[in-house]
Amino acid sequence: MTRAALREHIRLLKSRYARAEDVDARKRHGARIGGLLGVRSTCGSAVSPSLRLPVAKALAERTALALRTAVQEGVVPGGGVAFLNCAARLRERLHAVEEPHHQAACRILIEALSEPARVIFHNAGYEPGEIFGTLAHSGPNTVFDAMGRRFLDVREGSVLDSAPVLKACLRNAISTAALALTIDSVVHLSHPEMVGKPE
Repeated sequence: MTRAALREHIRLLKSRYARAEDVDARKRHGARIGGLLGVRSTCGSAVSPSLRLPVAKALAERTALALRTAVQEGVVPGGGVAFLNCAARLRERLHAVEEPHHQAACRILIEALSEPARVIFHNAGYEPGEIFGTLAHSGPNTVFDAMGRRFLDVREGSVLDSAPVLKACLRNAISTAALALTIDSVVHLSHPEMVGKPE
């Protein structure tokens, strides 16, 4: 098979992968694409003895799926910074919006998009306001490495998030919020079961 024919075959498999609705079909296409590209990965895991093998296997499969989608669809600045960048764009749009309910929706989204970074910074033992201030005056590719306790350019470090995983999170959050705003009551489980896979 010539290189051009191989490239065309991989392009065809990628389009089939993108259109496949069946999870098994996506896995088969993804494995075939990885094999043709020479991409293989090994996932190691320090699993707690209390976790059973099926749980550990499911966790490893979800991790591999997230990595595969990141390789195929890209990565964005991690640690909540990608959402902070979206919030900054919404702040710009807020001034152009005239209708009060659209302004309220923008303000709610700005606050919600800032929350993941705020929680990460707070849980790491930092004052979120100080870090937000530094990030606001830095470029959109500046991230805060909480473990390394430093600011760095996303191209220099390893603080990245999978773009499709973040898109799925944002889509689910907006869908849930819209549902909560349009119905009379909401049942919130204090310990919800973890469901869903990144697309």
